[in-house]
Amino acid sequence: MGSFLFEPIRMKLRLGLLALTFVAFVATLSSRSATGTQTPPIAKVLVWVRDVRGAPVTGLTADDFAVTENGNPDRIVGLERFFSGAPIQSQNAPSRAAGSIPDLDQNADRRAGTTTQILVLLAPMPVTGRSHAIADALHFFSNRHAGNWNVALVDDEGNSLPFSQDLDQVGAALKRLERHYAPYAKRSSWYGGVHSAIRLLSVLPGRHVIILISSGNGTPPSALIGFAVAAQAAMYTIESEGPATLVPFGGAAEGQGVEFGPVPFAGGGLGQFVQAAEETGGLSVDGVKDAFEHISTDAAGYYLVSFEAKPQELDGTWNAFSITVKRPHLNLKAPRYYAVPLDAAAWQMPADMQAALESPQNQNGLHVVADSWLFPDQGGVHWGVFAADVIWDGGVPPIGSRVKIHAELINDSMHGLSGTWFEEEMWPAQAGALHWQREARVYPGSYLLRVTAMDTSSGKIAAATTTFMARPLDVPAFRFSSIVLADACLPSSERAKMRQSLLDPLQQEGCKLAPAAGASFRSKDNLRILLRVYPPAQKFSQLVLTQWKAYAVIDEAQDKASELTISPAEVRGLTVAGVLPLNRLDLVPGKHRLTVLFVLHDHNSKPQNIPLQTEFSIGR
Repeated sequence: MGSFLFEPIRMKLRLGLLALTFVAFVATLSSRSATGTQTPPIAKVLVWVRDVRGAPVTGLTADDFAVTENGNPDRIVGLERFFSGAPIQSQNAPSRAAGSIPDLDQNADRRAGTTTQILVLLAPMPVTGRSHAIADALHFFSNRHAGNWNVALVDDEGNSLPFSQDLDQVGAALKRLERHYAPYAKRSSWYGGVHSAIRLLSVLPGRHVIILISSGNGTPPSALIGFAVAAQAAMYTIESEGPATLVPFGGAAEGQGVEFGPVPFAGGGLGQFVQAAEETGGLSVDGVKDAFEHISTDAAGYYLVSFEAKPQELDGTWNAFSITVKRPHLNLKAPRYYAVPLDAAAWQMPADMQAALESPQNQNGLHVVADSWLFPDQGGVHWGVFAADVIWDGGVPPIGSRVKIHAELINDSMHGLSGTWFEEEMWPAQAGALHWQREARVYPGSYLLRVTAMDTSSGKIAAATTTFMARPLDVPAFRFSSIVLADACLPSSERAKMRQSLLDPLQQEGCKLAPAAGASFRSKDNLRILLRVYPPAQKFSQLVLTQWKAYAVIDEAQDKASELTISPAEVRGLTVAGVLPLNRLDLVPGKHRLTVLFVLHDHNSKPQNIPLQTEFSIGR
């Protein structure tokens, strides 16, 4: 077999700014009739249809569309047509069949916004791709073009130009960028500028469009899908160095500041630029000129289709669906997921906890640390593990005292709740810390986990947050889970409270691990290490078992590396595990870096390395 070629790059997760998701623009509501029975939630999705010549088809009716979930049809209850001028009646769009949808009185026509708001994003990327991208954009903006557009620009350092019809300002900015290059500009600055610009885009009148110019080795377009969805913006992606041929690693390992690279044998499916564009109703295009031509065509006509959804979960998570057009020889662009938001009022924090949070005197003497771990191969979604350690500062709490815990999983991609937990527990006897742990399915998106804990006797209260990103899983890829560090197993009493999974990724030799939320251990602890590897096919699982080795390396001391065991998991994927007796390592108190180093042995080339990293600390 050919050699493995990896070009490691460091990915830093910057959630709160990043929004990774696969969902459509959805406005969904749950309603109740006068009799008190719950009616199906109504989902609404934007759809673009073109004929074989690429021209928009704007004369379709509700009968021309079909929506399915899990292979079962959903009932379409409404359709609105948006167009920039007079309706275009295509020869492929017949009139509505009478009586086919009894409660649909008409197919409503509305005039689309006459102005298209276009946000151009020049992403941080290597110098070769950047030079090509700027030259292409300059060629377009240096010439006069007819179009009712307002255009804004965010450059690769996060600097912004406001929305304006003056395209000369964009050209002038590009000329300055051509002469100045900051190869190590902080990505956080870029994402900050992008976040602000997209927020503004979302409230402007007219149609919204994002043009992302990046490279295969630069900012992944999937990182902006959630922002595009939230702004109801179609995203047009431009790969500045030509079509991408490699699929990057996916999975939650990126949340740990992981170094990784593309996997040569994990190709197949849509490239990331094509996939990201299509998830928002946009396209992957060849250049800026091509993007503007498609934007003008798309603005001529589109649809808002309403249907009775049948979500698997009414909890704010993503639900997969498919929409098609029944007429032959028509091409449809539409999203692939919708969400039914939670009723936030039904999941509010208890009143006594809210009152305690408003009293500064209650916010001393207790602290909380929280963390999350993702396992990316659970039937198209991630399996999420969430934990918090509640710590009483200075000794132990009063005997008989209890802890109230309220946890929220907030989906930043759709600005709503995805799940909540509330419970009350006794402090462990003679212990100043309580471990809380729960699990749930996690759909693609960016999330914030907030855990609030209150001691009922004293009213002391504290909260902690952690952010993470769940990558899409549709593209075949070689994936790693988060690195789990633990020094204890979860008691059976706690396991009984949790949602059981036949594919439980934390189960190891009869022990369900209790990951330390703060990754803090004592020098005498036995540190358990666990992560899962999910190859794209069984043949690659065998390759890993025969040609890969895994080692635990602390603080780059490779001469003291401990070999980890790679073995088949009970149900799916591979398990990488080991135990490090910390008392043998002579580690000083404070923070330390743990690297799980995979070494790939190939008969045709020298060994290649894949390092995955996380941090932990040793207490005093």
